[in-house]
Amino acid sequence: MSRKKLLVLGASYSQIPLFQAAEKLGVETYAVTVPGPYQGIPYASHVVYADITKPEEVYEAVRTLGADAVTTCCMDVGTRTLGYLCDRLSLPGPGIRATEAARDKSLQKLAYREHGILTAPYAVIENEV
Repeated sequence: MSRKKLLVLGASYSQIPLFQAAEKLGVETYAVTVPGPYQGIPYASHVVYADITKPEEVYEAVRTLGADAVTTCCMDVGTRTLGYLCDRLSLPGPGIRATEAARDKSLQKLAYREHGILTAPYAVIENEV
């Protein structure tokens, strides 16, 4: 039986517990990160070099790995990519719409209204400079 494969977006010190927990569970991990002296890299089973702020770049780098899941923690820079990968690779987790809404208050408010959830009044202000 092959080991489950987990993509971890980022490789900073804050991802170290993810790598350690996955290892205890027998899960093969892939740190997805830009090159650099990141503290989490030695804890990953494998490293995939890609910019986690660029969803399509990450997708192209990981699409053939056969990942079972994708995650990140303690930072939101990779959340859009996380949702993109969930959608494109049919992985469990939030899709791109949910991850974008998690980072954009106006999208959150719109989602609340669409689902009948009461929320404080708001206005979207666009600043053209």
